[in-house]
Amino acid sequence: MPPDVTSILAPLNFATHFARGDLRNQRVMRLREIIVRLEGELPPAAFAELLDDLLHWLRSTRSIPTQRPGEDARDARLRMFLDAMDMLPAQVDALREGVAAVFRRARAVTLFTDVGVPSRQGFVSEVVERLSRSVLPDPPVDDDLGALLTRLFPSEAAVEWFERLTPELGARLFALIAVPAGKELEPLRRDMAEASMLLAMRVSHHGLANDVRARAPRVPLAESPFFTLPQVVRTLATGTTTPGGPAPEAVCRERIGACRRVVKDVERSLEHTGVSVDLVYRLELIRRQLDRLYALLALLAPSSGTPVAAAGMRMTLTVLRGSFRDRSVADLLKNSTRLLARRVVDAAAHSGEHYATRTPKEFHALIDSAAGGGLVTAFTAMVKTLLGWAGMAPFWEGFLYSVNYAGSFITMQLVGFTLASKQPSVTAAHLARALGDTQDIENQLSSLAEEVARVVRSQLAATVGNLGAVVPVAMIVDGALQLGFGRGLLDDAYANKLIGSLHPFRTAVVPGAMVTGVALWLSSLSAGALENWYVYRGLPRALASHRRLRAVLGKDRARRVADWLSRNIAGFGGNVALGAQMGLVPTFAVFLGLPVQLPHVAVATGQLAFAGMARGAEGVAQADFVWACVGVLLVGTMNFGVSFTLALWVALRAREVGLSATFKLTRAVLVLLWRRPADFFRAPPEPPEGPTPPDGAALP
Repeated sequence: MPPDVTSILAPLNFATHFARGDLRNQRVMRLREIIVRLEGELPPAAFAELLDDLLHWLRSTRSIPTQRPGEDARDARLRMFLDAMDMLPAQVDALREGVAAVFRRARAVTLFTDVGVPSRQGFVSEVVERLSRSVLPDPPVDDDLGALLTRLFPSEAAVEWFERLTPELGARLFALIAVPAGKELEPLRRDMAEASMLLAMRVSHHGLANDVRARAPRVPLAESPFFTLPQVVRTLATGTTTPGGPAPEAVCRERIGACRRVVKDVERSLEHTGVSVDLVYRLELIRRQLDRLYALLALLAPSSGTPVAAAGMRMTLTVLRGSFRDRSVADLLKNSTRLLARRVVDAAAHSGEHYATRTPKEFHALIDSAAGGGLVTAFTAMVKTLLGWAGMAPFWEGFLYSVNYAGSFITMQLVGFTLASKQPSVTAAHLARALGDTQDIENQLSSLAEEVARVVRSQLAATVGNLGAVVPVAMIVDGALQLGFGRGLLDDAYANKLIGSLHPFRTAVVPGAMVTGVALWLSSLSAGALENWYVYRGLPRALASHRRLRAVLGKDRARRVADWLSRNIAGFGGNVALGAQMGLVPTFAVFLGLPVQLPHVAVATGQLAFAGMARGAEGVAQADFVWACVGVLLVGTMNFGVSFTLALWVALRAREVGLSATFKLTRAVLVLLWRRPADFFRAPPEPPEGPTPPDGAALP
């Protein structure tokens, strides 16, 4: 029925009160349409839709006519709604009856056990569930309080609106709704007890899983806190206490604390036993379920001095925040990959330590090692040139490019040579670990800045060693071909084509070099991921104890093979990943019509050296060759810069290093560069060895 003309809900009366008589104000008249629906007893689904529409209107940031100067639009909307309800006692009664009916009919077990807490057994199933929930519409709400809350607060902005309510408006809103109390809340208390027992059993299930128990401190099963947790929670929830025994709420809290300590022990062990996404997801799931269980116990058995209303509000806010996280795939990925990222980054950081030279001897040894890398790279460039000249089908050309790259990179690894372009990603991880492991950053800035100087000069040393060897070796090889076969590696046409492909402005060589930087960074992640998988699966011990391997090689040799593979598995993974990307990515880009190449600074330098030999002394002085040299310089800059930036960003996030520490380190590095610039280009001389003073004496 339409409202009586004397009622405030009559369109003209409502517009007069709240829209200055403007019946065409859709924002105000939309609120009237919502309030009109509060007539009589509404079915659960209809009442849920009404609350959804009302909260959506209240959270809107669009202004209304009654908004006061400087007042937030959302506060003005809530005030207008409360003012309207003050004049509508019948609608207030209908609203309160609807809220009371929700508490009478609705089950709240899933609200306390699932909303804000991952509920799937594995990482992949949880990702699929969250993706589907974020895309598909919610079904009608019947008697599930958890589904109703998720529908009413579907986003972080909705939760923030609830949190930022002013005390005055919040008190008026709660008084209007009149949440049931006393005996009317008995169904809710029963559901809280059932939810606590269900959560305890879920925590026990995950805490006693094989992958957790294998990494937890070894204790008899009956003494495991995960085994005893369900029993003590059941005792508290059902009220079956033993006279004279310890307080059940104290025992529950002690067991929860013991479970948390086991989770921390397992996380610490992951540094040595390897990490998997599913295991990290399981640990995060245990932690979140323990948090929810602890909050429930604060309501079921509040400790002395803790108001139940305050605990209830904390629980409400926790569930509201969780209702948003329930749909966030990014939040799940961040939490579940956090430890894996740190494990992978630390593996790269361990390799990066070898590239931070401290003494002149180490500095020159790195140059010699890089010169060996340049020697191998010259032949890599020669083979790549021959493969490109052969004119094979795109797939086979890309595949053989990958074999050429991976084979040369692995050769360098096995003989102990260095490739400068692979240093930035691992040295960035090394710097991030040094920064993250420092507790007192202020007092350690000087040593950290010196570590940056070591990394910079080591990078320069490796670059000089690579390029300083690849050019003369390429010239020697080409000269030997001219002496032996009467012609060099390249003819004039192919040399011109190669020189033209390195022009920095007429080609996509610079964007391609940036893609190569990404490939270099991904290869370092692949190296760490493969090493983590190797350790997580227990392969070092499995190979050392393999029956057939021991029968063929003997026990000691089998163990040495396992140790050798442990030292080199990361390098194999990174080198194969880099070779595959550099060879096959351009091939697959051709299928999409993208002229993407992945130029590598050392290989490009070797190819340019072969092209210069084909041109001769006069040809290398031409403008196109000079531009090609500029292109190679930019290729190196992009290779190093992009891979270092990406690796440092990921490493800092994985080590949870804040921007403040990063800025402080940057300032300290600039100060060191101003005071001692030579430290960034050469290793400082070692202090002379003096006489050893006698015991108790000091040198002057």
